Amino acid sequence: MNKITEVLNILKELELKIAELYSSCSGHFPKLKEFWSELEREEKKHAKYIQNMLEVYLQNPADFIEARPFNIIAVKTVIKGVEENIVNIENNKIDQLRALNIALDIEKSLLEAKFMEYLKTDDARYNNYMKGIAGETFQHRKKIESKILQL
Repeated sequence: MNKITEVLNILKELELKIAELYSSCSGHFPKLKEFWSELEREEKKHAKYIQNMLEVYLQNPADFIEARPFNIIAVKTVIKGVEENIVNIENNKIDQLRALNIALDIEKSLLEAKFMEYLKTDDARYNNYMKGIAGETFQHRKKIESKILQL
C-alpha cells in the first residue's frame, strides 16, 4: 500500500469513527435522535465518497500529486480520541451539551486541518467528492453551532 492509499484509507476510517460517535449520541440523547442520526448518515456518506476517491486515484495515480504533508499519526490520534468519547458517552460520562461541543470541535478540526487538500488533481470526479465532503463538513459545523445555541 502506498502512502496516498494509506492516507485515503485512514481518512475513511476517521469518517466512519465519527459516524459511530454520532450513532452513540443518537442512542443516548433521544431528544436529538434525528439530529444525530442525520449527522451519522452524512459521515457514512463521506466515507463512501473517500472510497470513491480512492478508486478514482487507483485508476490514474499519475494524475495526482501530493500537494502538502499529511500526518497519519495525527489522524490516528484523533480516531483514538473519538473512540474514547464513544466509550464515555456509552458510560453516561458525557452529557448532551458536552457531546455537541465535542462534535463541534471535531468538525472544526476537520475543516482547519484541510485534510482534503492533501492531493491535487484535475480529475473532476475526485474534486467533486472532495468539495462535497468539505461543504457538508462546513454545514455540520453550522448545524451543531445552531443546536448548541438552542439549548
